[in-house]
Parts: sequence; structure tokens; C-alpha cells
Amino acid sequence: MPNAPKPLRPHWVPERKPFNNSKKNSDFYNSWRWRKTALAYREKNPICVKCEEEGIIKASEVVDHIKEINNGGAKYDESNFQALCHSCHNSKSGKAGASSKKLTVQVKRPKYLEEIARHRGIPPKNTPDNK
Repeated sequence: MPNAPKPLRPHWVPERKPFNNSKKNSDFYNSWRWRKTALAYREKNPICVKCEEEGIIKASEVVDHIKEINNGGAKYDESNFQALCHSCHNSKSGKAGASSKKLTVQVKRPKYLEEIARHRGIPPKNTPDNK
């Protein structure tokens, strides 16, 4: 039997590659023990905690670690769990990720602004160049 021709795709469309989750905890979250634990917790806590605080009744879809396991949170301790809907979980995870990636940037003040400030009698800022 002859080989079937390869399907054609436009050159500008990238080749599809299999999903590869590069997160460190993927083995933990895909484990049988975690899935069983999370399912049992969601059955006991069927309503999203954050939505309930706002007076909204919404089904929980995710078991979230209050203290992230990367930051020393207990993996299987129910006191470290909270039941959340997808939108609340994504909001919490996005904020946590953004806060861990905050960078402090030191901006160097251009010399010509120092000249203008000195001309107007404004005291210079304490920058590493002025010390």
C-alpha cells in the first residue's frame, strides 16, 4: 500500500507540537492521590469560597492551596485547601504570579534635568551619581 501524502499546511502556520507542561508540580497535580484528594474536598465543599464571600453562589471547580506548595505550603493538609471556581482561581493565581515577578527598577535621571533643577534652585536628588 503506498504512503499517504503528508497534509499540506501554509508555511506561516507553525507546526503543532504535543503539549508539554513545564511546571515543576505537574507530576504532583497529575498524581492519583492528588486527584482523589481534590475530588473528595470538592464534594465536601461544593461552593466557591471567594464567590460566597461576595454573596454569589457558584460551583467550585478547583481545589487551591492557600499557601502555595512552592512556598512551603502543605500538599495534602485540608487546612491549606480552598475550593474555588475557575475565574477566582485564575484571578488568585495571576495576582500571585505577578507579585512574585515584580522587579524594582532604578531609573537614572538624565544630566540635563539635573542642570535644569540646579538652575531653578531645586535641590538635587540623592542618586548614586550625586553621592
